[in-house]
Amino acid sequence: MASLEYRTFTFRTVNSSPIELDLVRDTSVPTSSVSPKTLVFFHGGGLFSGNRRSRFPGLPLQLLLQRGWTILTADHHLLPESQVEDMVNDVKHLETWILKEGRQLGLDPELIAVAGSSAGAFVSCLALASWTKLRPRAFYSLYGMLHTESDWYGTVKDESTSFAGLPVSSLLAEHFEQYFVPGNKPVWHDTTEMTDPRGRVRLFMWLLKEGKISSMITSSLNAATGKNSPSDLITSSFPPTVAIHGTADSVVPIEDSRALVAALSRAGVENQLVEVSGADHGIVPQDRYHAEIEKSVDLLEAYI
Repeated sequence: MASLEYRTFTFRTVNSSPIELDLVRDTSVPTSSVSPKTLVFFHGGGLFSGNRRSRFPGLPLQLLLQRGWTILTADHHLLPESQVEDMVNDVKHLETWILKEGRQLGLDPELIAVAGSSAGAFVSCLALASWTKLRPRAFYSLYGMLHTESDWYGTVKDESTSFAGLPVSSLLAEHFEQYFVPGNKPVWHDTTEMTDPRGRVRLFMWLLKEGKISSMITSSLNAATGKNSPSDLITSSFPPTVAIHGTADSVVPIEDSRALVAALSRAGVENQLVEVSGADHGIVPQDRYHAEIEKSVDLLEAYI
């Protein structure tokens, strides 16, 4: 049985407040089996919600932990109080921390992969495009939100639509006015749950319902990078990539991952997409799709 050890560190300080990361290891894995490989993982949440421990570990990360990997998972600034530029600064500070502190903690900077689930794949692309000294060996995109300029994120949804089983009719504008008050303090660690009708998870879904995601993210990304899409950040310097995505994803369409691998192919970067037939967002219940998820983990390990 897994026995996870979390060690928490501060990698950036903003206005005297720490932004933190966790190093996670499975202490039940025999020391002789421990790998020097590290996965730098960014959480999902649409860029508006979540934290370094939310939606963790999940089957893909469990499989890597069981194989002796170390998982490094970090918080980052969240929209709408912050902007993509703040996220870029977060990942730059994270790079500096890994290079300065990593070896003392048993991390090998030469054996690192970057991963993200949903919007975490977006943040992964920011890291891969921003890092100048750390060169990850692979990128692992889990149902990545990577085609944010598409019509899906920019059109109003019909009231009969549902997102991962949540009817959009339950998402009411008055529940989210609090997030757009001028002068709100920046947020980088959100603990609200899907069940909270006024929580940040539903804030993202309300914005998706209203077709506001595309304009908000595109303008913020452009201001930070000069690009309009995460796919525009991809160059030949990106590492080999494994993507996994459900064909019935009702939150982040599988077209996002197809756009990712198309952009990688145009840049001459090796890539593989594992399409999981009939799976919704998060590829849940993950045990049902164990074979496909394990295949994606095997492909990732092959790149390292």
